[in-house]
Amino acid sequence: FKLCARVATLVLWYAGEIMTFLLLYVIWCVVLTQCVYADHFVRETSEDVEEKALLCRRCGHDIAFPSDIITIASQLASRRRNETIHGTKTAFIQLFSNPQGLSLLLNANSLQAFTCPGHQFEVITLSRADYKAHGDVYLEYTWFPGFKWRIILCPVCGVHVGWSYEAADRTHTGDIPSKFVGLILSRLLHATVVDSLILTPRAYRTA
Repeated sequence: FKLCARVATLVLWYAGEIMTFLLLYVIWCVVLTQCVYADHFVRETSEDVEEKALLCRRCGHDIAFPSDIITIASQLASRRRNETIHGTKTAFIQLFSNPQGLSLLLNANSLQAFTCPGHQFEVITLSRADYKAHGDVYLEYTWFPGFKWRIILCPVCGVHVGWSYEAADRTHTGDIPSKFVGLILSRLLHATVVDSLILTPRAYRTA
């Protein structure tokens, strides 16, 4: 009888140890699964986050995206600075003076040039943008030597948003791309700013 009792005690002890091990193993598997799922969720979420656009300040049309911002320095800039565009990406901003003294205004749905001596623009350079080209291509008075320029407009409302640039030499090689755009910083608005201005009416807010 004592032998049977000892055997039973040992069996129960081993059974308890095995159950404890199995319980710890199950807990470890659950924790590991949750960690893997959480990591996958974070990665998937970060990849699915839609990039906020740079909008036309007048009509809100998507002109470009911060990921398209590139640095193309010009020796003709009167001032340069780096600044984060609404917490998304650092942009190289250059201040240029208009040598022709010409600017553009939207007047009765038509574009008119007017004399504006000393007019200055803060410009950021991008690899691409959504725009409508306007007028002829010029090499004179360019802010980027070796590149021809053309005025570009918002394709929706027609406001002047910057200039497109194209290498004058078709055999152009180097670090600078053969085509890029320069957008006027003051004519743009980042989508996060617009989102922050759209507030939920107090009556619809939950306690």
